[in-house]
Amino acid sequence: MSKCSEILGISQIHFGTRNDQHIVRIDDNVTAIRRGWYKEVEWEYKDIHGRTQRAKGVYLICDGGYLRWPTLICPINGASSGTLEGYFSENLESIRKDVECVFGILKKRWKILEFGIRFRSIVVVEKVFTVCSMLHNMMLSEMETRESSHRVGRGQPLSGDSIWLDGPQQFPPVNSRDTTASHLAMEWGKRRKLLAAHLEYVKRANNRPRTV
Repeated sequence: MSKCSEILGISQIHFGTRNDQHIVRIDDNVTAIRRGWYKEVEWEYKDIHGRTQRAKGVYLICDGGYLRWPTLICPINGASSGTLEGYFSENLESIRKDVECVFGILKKRWKILEFGIRFRSIVVVEKVFTVCSMLHNMMLSEMETRESSHRVGRGQPLSGDSIWLDGPQQFPPVNSRDTTASHLAMEWGKRRKLLAAHLEYVKRANNRPRTV
């Protein structure tokens, strides 16, 4: 049982011919992270020796089907269990599963999502999903403001919670200030390595015997 995730952004509807790599180029939420004030956000991490370092720019976690951008961090393919890379990938996959459980929770709460939306209009379908997501966030906010043991279950609502009740369609033009794909991929690789090293250091620090 874990606390459910809030939905922070919803992409516009896309046709089935568009894959994740296409969609991420025109998604407003990803664009805001890549080019908005999020890119100036600074955060600290530990290198493999435990020294505090600083990095800049918010990132999202995803699977391996996306572009190699520093803002899109995915597990390392073929990483062996027990290695630094494997430990990082296993933890990333675990977090992704928690996020994906939100979709199961939405379907269990709102029957219109579980059994299929029977409207033909794309605009109506988009509005239905948006409203369901807004209600989901409102329920989380209400539960957080009350002193109770209510928590959202993974993939299904708890038995006692029944009382809670047009985007761009073309790729953006190439900007002369955009970093080249090869440079982005290099920065993407560096960020994954530093995050893996940070996680390894935290694991060692947590397992270190404490002196009295």
